[in-house]
Amino acid sequence: MTLSDMYKMGRAVFDEVRDIPYRVSTYPGDPAPNCSMKAKLLLERLGVLGFTVRARMAEMDWADTLIPPEIVALSSKEDLLTHLYIEVMRDGQWVALDASWDRGLEKAGFPIANFDGTHSPAFPLKKVFDVEEQGKYTHAWLAPPDYIEEHYGEEHVFERVAEDDYVENYYRRNGPFLKAVNEWLAQVRRG
Repeated sequence: MTLSDMYKMGRAVFDEVRDIPYRVSTYPGDPAPNCSMKAKLLLERLGVLGFTVRARMAEMDWADTLIPPEIVALSSKEDLLTHLYIEVMRDGQWVALDASWDRGLEKAGFPIANFDGTHSPAFPLKKVFDVEEQGKYTHAWLAPPDYIEEHYGEEHVFERVAEDDYVENYYRRNGPFLKAVNEWLAQVRRG
């Protein structure tokens, strides 16, 4: 496969993943096509094509997006909000690729990313986590609280995420907001 063919296939993969209608998870285990799912799809598919890719995680705030303020007001202010996107190596430089927002949201002014890296990341980011912080955050979601305390200490920035009931409480606190986001995005697509 030539480099030109690889880029054509990469662009097609990116466009396909990007244009899956974005939706946030509204309950634990909800397989929603959100930033995380789309980033994972891109990591897998572009990696298979031979691209050098990596995941990036960052802190974000829904108030910095085009979601209406009255919907954002429904969200809990006590949760660390993160965004997952990927970077691809091009000409020795990491280029952000974020397939979060789908073309159906373009008419509302959402920045629709392209494979060349324009409009990426899709969300305004407050802080991009380094590799160590990404690992700690992932462990905090997946590991039991005693593991977090033992390996990262009591002052761990992501310790609260590791609480036994954190995920359930997150969805309980944010359920109305998450549902309203999905409803509003669907309405935008319908025009």
